[in-house]
Amino acid sequence: MRRKAGAALLALLLFGTACSSGDDATDSPGSDPKTAQEDGTNGKAGGKKDGKGKGKNGRRGGKNGNGRGGKDGKGSDDDLPGAPGSATVPGSDTEENAPGLDPQGEGGPAFASKSAHFEEPGADAEKDGPLSPGYAEATEIDVEGLGDDVRITFTFAGEVPQKMPTDKTYMVVAFGFSAKKKGQEGYGMNAQASNEGWQVVLGSKDQAKEFPGTFFVRGNTVEFTLPWSAVGGPRPFEFYASSSWFQYAAGVTSYSVDPIPNDKGTYPN
Repeated sequence: MRRKAGAALLALLLFGTACSSGDDATDSPGSDPKTAQEDGTNGKAGGKKDGKGKGKNGRRGGKNGNGRGGKDGKGSDDDLPGAPGSATVPGSDTEENAPGLDPQGEGGPAFASKSAHFEEPGADAEKDGPLSPGYAEATEIDVEGLGDDVRITFTFAGEVPQKMPTDKTYMVVAFGFSAKKKGQEGYGMNAQASNEGWQVVLGSKDQAKEFPGTFFVRGNTVEFTLPWSAVGGPRPFEFYASSSWFQYAAGVTSYSVDPIPNDKGTYPN
C-alpha cells in the first residue's frame, strides 16, 4: 500500500472514532476536545482505546487504531470506525508516514495576505471496492491569507453532501500546518462527516480544541476559515492536506484516499 493510503486512510479511520456525532448546520463550532485526542507521529497508527497520545502535524487518534487490512475489503460491523474491535480496512495497518513538515522561517504581516493554489492534473485518488462517489476526489486546494484570518478551501469533483448517506459511511477532510519553529509542534484540523452531519476540530500538540473559526460545505467545496493566531500567526509554512472516504455496505468495504498535493504543499507559492 502506497504512503498516501497508509497516512490518509488511517486519518479517516482514527478520526472517525474520535467524533461520533455531528450537527446539521454547515457552520460548525467544532467537537468536544475531550473526545478527539491526537495520536501517532505524523500519522502512525495508535491503538489506545481512549484515543489519547502524542502527535505531530494534526494527525488524529482514536479507539483501536491498529487495523489489519484484507485485499477483498470484506469485514463485519465491528470493523467500522467507532465500533467495537479493531478497524479492519486495507492499508490501516501500515506505519508509513505522511510527509514530514518543516518550519519555513520567520513570519510577519507580509505573509498575512499571500496565497497558494494547487490543482490536480487528473483523477488520482487511490480507491478500492465497488463504490467511489465523485465528491471523494479532491481536484484543487486554495490557501488564502485574509489579513487577520486564513482560509483553506478544498474543491472536489462532485457536490459534497451535508450528511453521509448511511451510518457506515464517513468522510474526513484534513489539513496540517508545519510548526512555527524547529522543535515545536505543528497544527492540524480535521472535519469529519457522518450520517449526522459534519464536525470539525483544531489540534495542536496532544490536544484537540474547539474549532475557532467557521466551516462550510458549499456545492463541491469544503471551506475552513480561522484566525492566523490559532495556527501560529502569518508565516510561510509547509502543509499536508487530504480527503478520505469510507463506506461499508453489504459486507464489502469501499474507500477512496486522496492527498492534495500528493506530497506536501507550501504557502505562499
